[in-house]
Order: sequence, then C-alpha cells, then structure tokens
Amino acid sequence: MMKRRSGPLSLLTALIVISCPLAVAADKGSVVNYHGDVSRLMQKHCIRCHREDGGAPFALETFEDVEANAPMIQEVIRRGTMPPWFAASGDDSKESQWVNDPTLPEVDKATLADWIKSGRQEGDVADAPESLAYPDGWNIGNPDAVFQAREVSVKATGVMPYEYLVIQTDEKSDQWVQSVQIRPSSPEVVHHVLVMMLPPGKSARDLNQIDYWAAYAPGNGTHIYADGYGRKMPRGSKLVLSMHYTPNGTATVDQTEIAVQFTKKAPEFEVRTASLVNTDFTIPPGAENHKITATVKLPRDIMILGYFPHSHLRGKAARYEVISRSGKSDILLDVPGYDFNWQLFYEYTEPKSIRRGSTLKYTAWYDNSENNPANPDPTKAVRWGNQTFEEMHLGYVEFVVPRRRN
Repeated sequence: MMKRRSGPLSLLTALIVISCPLAVAADKGSVVNYHGDVSRLMQKHCIRCHREDGGAPFALETFEDVEANAPMIQEVIRRGTMPPWFAASGDDSKESQWVNDPTLPEVDKATLADWIKSGRQEGDVADAPESLAYPDGWNIGNPDAVFQAREVSVKATGVMPYEYLVIQTDEKSDQWVQSVQIRPSSPEVVHHVLVMMLPPGKSARDLNQIDYWAAYAPGNGTHIYADGYGRKMPRGSKLVLSMHYTPNGTATVDQTEIAVQFTKKAPEFEVRTASLVNTDFTIPPGAENHKITATVKLPRDIMILGYFPHSHLRGKAARYEVISRSGKSDILLDVPGYDFNWQLFYEYTEPKSIRRGSTLKYTAWYDNSENNPANPDPTKAVRWGNQTFEEMHLGYVEFVVPRRRN
C-alpha cells in the first residue's frame, strides 16, 4: 500500500493529534471544567485557526477566551458552521476517511454543552494539557527557496479584478518540490490564490489549459507531501499567481510569498492536479437548485489524494462520483452544504485507487433565487466568469501517478 502523504495544514494537524488525546465526557458525578476537559477539545478542533497569528479573527487559547465566547461557540456548533467542514458526516464511531476533518464527535459536543450548562468552571490548571507548539516562520520548516510576488495595492471598497502575478523561478535545473506554502502578507483581504506552473515555451494565453500547481485559501495554504511524492518545477519555469482580493473597508498592500522545500532525490510518484470543468452553462434567474455536471474518462490508473470543489456565491452543493467501466456509480465526496467563504481541500487519510477506463463525475448545484442571502442579483441569468457575481463550475482533483523514467 502506498504511504499516506501529508497535505494542507497537515503539519499543524499532526501536532494537534500528537498533543491532544480525544476529549471524553466527564464521569457522572464530576463537574466538567475547562482545564481538565474543554481545553483538550479546543486544542483538537479550534486552536489551529483560533490562536494568536492564526487565520481566525480571535483566539480561543485561554480559559478567559473560551469562557467569554461560550454562548457563541455553542450556537455555531449547534448550527454546524464551526468547525468549518462541509462533507457529509459519516459514522461517528468510525475514524474519518479525511485526514483534515475537524468535526466534533458527539462526545465532544456533549462535553462542551455540559461545561456551559454547569457554570463554565475553570478547574485546576494542573490538569491542563501541554500547550501546543506552532512553528515560527514557515510551517514547512526552513525553505530551500522563497519566491516573492510584486506588491499589490488593495483598495478599501468595491470589486477588484483578478490580479495575475508572474514570478520567474530561476532554478538552474529541474526540481521536485516536497512541500510548499503560500503566505500573503495581508491575508485579511486575500480570498484565495491559485498558483499555476508555466513551463518554458508556454505563455500566459496557455493558462486556461493549465491546472493549479498549489493553492491558498483561509485555513488552507500549506502542502507537505510524503516521501516518494513530489510536484515538478521545471528549470526556467514561471509561477503565475491568480490572486482574488476582497476589499474589507481598509486600503492595504499585499505581497504574497511562496516557500518550497525540494526532495532529496527524484520521487517515485508525481503529484498532479486535474479539473473537472464546465464553462458552457447558464443558470436561469430565480433557479433554486440548478444542476451542472462535468466528467472525464481516465486514460490510466491513478491514486487520488483529495478534492477541491470550487463555486462562487450561488454554489449550494457539490459531489464527486466515480463510474466504473461496468456502469456502477459510487460517491467519492458529497458536500451537501457548500460555502463559498470556506475553500476547503478534502484530503484522504489513504490515497484512493481509481482504475483506468473509469469516469470521474463532478456535479454542483446552484441557488440563483432570492432565498439565497449571498445572491448578488436573483433576477439575472448567470454564466461562467472570474468575479464572484459570476459563477464557476470547477471540481479539482489532486492525484499521483508513477513518474516516467527518462
């Protein structure tokens, strides 16, 4: 069996899993307290983002933090908006098939509810777990190379067209990248970044035929691949960053950087990305559940690492399926409640083997009605476009194939 790789935020996930045993509900007759019970589930499910210098707007690292926000925490958990995870839930008694699944098990929800109901007791600090250690600087460790894009002035209000930033890599030979991290200097105005690798001889007009090489979205900007896996960086290639800025009321300047670590030797498997895309669609005005599909037939065996569904403000749900050569269909990933504000990568704990001749199918549903509070204008038909008031139908698939030997 192939070794599972590490993926977006997997270094932090690993730290969390190692440092925090699964929280369990307190024994009957004992009072649930913060240090002995709640702090552990905060570490496991929340502090990855809700910490100083994390991606969330406030921290949940101390008793005072959590106690002050307890009613809100209880409500967002009840509504299912936190922790952010939108794949259909599986059997709570079984381990998730997704390595980056932050979902709270029912026992953890019960622990938190009991703590709030019983008066939010602090408990004894001696019972607290060891504080989590997050790496300073780059999450991937000491990089072999850092590529810096030019500065972009982000206005305070309005809509900004996509910025396309080109970086010449200047590597003296072909390189294989084992880890990559994308780091905006002003993440508060960066909705997402797609990085394309433009090989020598290709120009910007070829970008529509090139799938992303790395990606950034809030909570998702670090990719660390296991030994034997790597993404190719050809000698003389360019990195093209597709930057989606969302003004937040304060003018600022962003300068995004990309750090990489190279493999010690050429990998056995090459990491690639493919997109299931459909650009020829029209979503009628007022349509509440408009369905769009895209398919691709596999010319070779592949091992899928994960999925990255992408729609805009009218995106409602998404689903990946595999159809065998005999016609049997199986669901690979079901996202019944897609949320544009969270661009999540769904990463397998173990790569998924798909046979040559199978068909991958990506389906997304769109709500262009007045019942969609995020809908810019339910009276207009919607077609493909880069801006958020337009739409996209993109189902990215990250996979590996054996590397061809020269």
